[in-house]
Amino acid sequence: MITDYVQNIKFVDEQLKGPYSYWHHTHTFESSNDGTFINDKVIYALPFGIFGRITHRLFIKRSLNNIFDYRVKVINQMFSGS
Repeated sequence: MITDYVQNIKFVDEQLKGPYSYWHHTHTFESSNDGTFINDKVIYALPFGIFGRITHRLFIKRSLNNIFDYRVKVINQMFSGS
């Protein structure tokens, strides 16, 4: 659910139901002479205590990094003119 929105500045999405115990993702946009910088701040928690932490180390952290790396790639392709 989008829980905060400031046009051209930021928006926040929060998971209401899903795999995380907590998910709060702030997207911010900053203009510069080189274009617009997109920044992400993600705060999340996993369920299942120690098992969740082990799963995070083995799979989830890498998966999240891959998701955000892919998003960077797609955004760069969309706005590079190629």
